Amino acid sequence: MHKSVLSLVCCLFFFLSCQEEIETMPNGSLNIVLTDGAAVTRTLPDALSDELRQQFTIELLRDRDGTIVPEYKGALKDFGDQRVFKVGSYQLKAYLGENPSLALDAPYYYGEVQDITIEKGKATTVSVGCKVANALATFEIVNQEVFDKRLKDYYVEVSAGGESVTWKPGDVTHPYFKAGGRVTMALIGTSVETGQEGSYALNPIETVKAGVKYNYKLSMKASNVSLEVTTETQQEPITINETVPDSWLPKAKVFSEDFDENHVLTYTETADALSRAGVSYTALRPVQDVEFALNFADKHLEHLNKTYLLSELSEEDRRALAAVNIVLPDLAAGSTEGVIDFAGVTPGMLTHDGGQDTDNIIAVRVKANDRWSDAGMYTIRTVKPVFKVDVRKGNIWSKEFTIDECEVIAGNESKIKSDLKYQYSVDGINWIDCELTTKFDNYQKDKEFQVRALYRGDISTDIVYFSLENSMQLPNSGLEEWNHTSLIKDKSIIYYPYGAGETAFWNTNNEFTTRYRNNTMGKPYNCFPAVSYTKDAHGGVYAAELRNSAAGRGNTWFIGHTELDMNKVPGELFIGDVTIETGGTDASPKGDHYTIIKGKEFSSRPTAFSFWYKYAPLNSDTWKVYVALYDENRDLIIENTCTSSIEQNDFVQYTVPLNYDEKTYYNPCKYICVIFSSTISLGSNLPYQTKTVSLWVGDTQKGFKDTFAGSTLIIDDISLHYDK
Repeated sequence: MHKSVLSLVCCLFFFLSCQEEIETMPNGSLNIVLTDGAAVTRTLPDALSDELRQQFTIELLRDRDGTIVPEYKGALKDFGDQRVFKVGSYQLKAYLGENPSLALDAPYYYGEVQDITIEKGKATTVSVGCKVANALATFEIVNQEVFDKRLKDYYVEVSAGGESVTWKPGDVTHPYFKAGGRVTMALIGTSVETGQEGSYALNPIETVKAGVKYNYKLSMKASNVSLEVTTETQQEPITINETVPDSWLPKAKVFSEDFDENHVLTYTETADALSRAGVSYTALRPVQDVEFALNFADKHLEHLNKTYLLSELSEEDRRALAAVNIVLPDLAAGSTEGVIDFAGVTPGMLTHDGGQDTDNIIAVRVKANDRWSDAGMYTIRTVKPVFKVDVRKGNIWSKEFTIDECEVIAGNESKIKSDLKYQYSVDGINWIDCELTTKFDNYQKDKEFQVRALYRGDISTDIVYFSLENSMQLPNSGLEEWNHTSLIKDKSIIYYPYGAGETAFWNTNNEFTTRYRNNTMGKPYNCFPAVSYTKDAHGGVYAAELRNSAAGRGNTWFIGHTELDMNKVPGELFIGDVTIETGGTDASPKGDHYTIIKGKEFSSRPTAFSFWYKYAPLNSDTWKVYVALYDENRDLIIENTCTSSIEQNDFVQYTVPLNYDEKTYYNPCKYICVIFSSTISLGSNLPYQTKTVSLWVGDTQKGFKDTFAGSTLIIDDISLHYDK
């Protein structure tokens, strides 16, 4: 058997086209010609078409101080007629194909040149001889009628480099293998007589030679199932004017630059159409046909699922494919490449079953050289859009909550919001459609909620879990809890608005007005409580009684009396703590003052604060109440101050509104502060008089004369209201 060897010689010309010397980068140009190994000719034979020639890959490597670095790599067709390179020493490689260990129809061409010198201001011409660098095997059944009587389903299995391929009678494809390796072959078939499968080893190739066709002739004697195998391994060159056999040409290739290395292209449902989603193909000879198979998991596209042959495509199929914007190539005469573009179908692709990934699989193969290419398998994976909702803590109240508007992270925002609903649930099973703000008529105490957004009734955001604020009331809101301490042998008393042994929530400024507890001789103008309990209550037994006070250290009493401005303070009942600073001496106590540390921990945000009160003003005096909420950083959330000068002899209810702006975000509450003051006047402006004051000590009233006291404010039955 005549053994054909292809010898391809590529001449690479680096041409310096310059009229004046180029100082740093000499020019080089590339031109390709073919040769039979002797004389250079510019005539391209029909068999070795320009398409094949242009498919060669060129690698130019530069020697940079002993280190070989890449300078250029690309298809010869992209190299152009002129290239500029730095002066230096280079290596050149030219190749076509991938040189696998074993594959069907995979010829490999290779050539290289070492020690190429590019000099300044000169054109360098380089010739590189390229030839077949791997080998192939062909098989011929000499007496097939005898084979068919003895064997059925028989084939040749070829193995090399851990890979195996098969050849069956009638196949036009051939196994190619890398030079230098070992190849084993076996005839495998099932006995017609016994039904048992047998394997018959053929002569192996111990060391594969490059550029060799190994032709196996298989014959079988009629008397028995023995084999005589004749192997011819002739190596003969093919001149450039000879026809290159199709078996030496690469098969058409199916590829895509749009899909990733795993042949997957991901599309997010609702997103704009992908700019490209093409499956391309190329061949060295005109394409004869294209076969593509669709296996769409997308339910509204699954009616297209079947295998199509482009040459036999019906008008009905063309219309169906065009309706979803699948663009098909045209089998024009002489065309060697084409694209099936699926970009147009992507904007309508959907996920299903709650947004599960949906794989739409495409298989494409191409026929050229009377042979089909390997099938290219590609997947357009539709994934659900990514969007989320949140309910910030500050938007969770005791009777309502507000969902933040849906945020679209991946996908088309307008499409998603056009078919979006918000829902809440208390059990995760039953979901109720709602607006962004959901209000309840009654308190939902300790109620846990779940919130989500749902797109087209099928795709949900992650669920947000939260609980509403509790509609809490203040400790000792009825002001029934008190304890007291007798001072100076019961000549003065200090009152505390909490039970004995309990932690203070409510507090008073009594520690300031009773701070002078020595050397007073029990005089109330020196030591007297500004706040006490009283049985003049609106509800229950006790209420709080606040009075202006001018009592404190440094005051004197001779024929008349002398009181210091710093001792003139309102009676104050408040939520918080108090610090007292004293300066000077008892006789000269300059600098004495107290400071209210506002607030105690409280985690609800009321919309109003109410209480019942009486007021006996002195000299048109005015009482005050201050209410404030603070966040965890003690930054103010909301506050309000109210005053009144109206005398009230009977209990009336007063409400301090806390008006929240609907457009403002309010942080969750961490602290609450309330301050009641019997007067808004301080120092010399504070109205008071010398009088006898009766205080309740348990169930007994005790009178204290010569007190410096003024306006009296009685507070009882404090309550918080929640309308949000």
